[in-house]
Amino acid sequence: MPDGREGRSSLERMPHGYTNLTTRDGSVVSKSYQGPDAVGRCAREAAVLRALSGRLPVPPVIDCGGGTLSMGFMTGVHGQDLIDR
Repeated sequence: MPDGREGRSSLERMPHGYTNLTTRDGSVVSKSYQGPDAVGRCAREAAVLRALSGRLPVPPVIDCGGGTLSMGFMTGVHGQDLIDR
């Protein structure tokens, strides 16, 4: 039975995206870099995530290009929320 959501995205803006636009669509988080050297900063973060994979609990990189990094969603508590407690 249709649920009325056909053709609609479940895009959710993630909290604490102070310098970049960070959204979630199901199990994928996309981070669109803003400002100077957006493409370079995106590539550096993707490289670090890939290097740390298997060593630390970091999200898997799904795609990176054009200043947007797509990665798998990880459950947990954001560090800023822990600071605010």
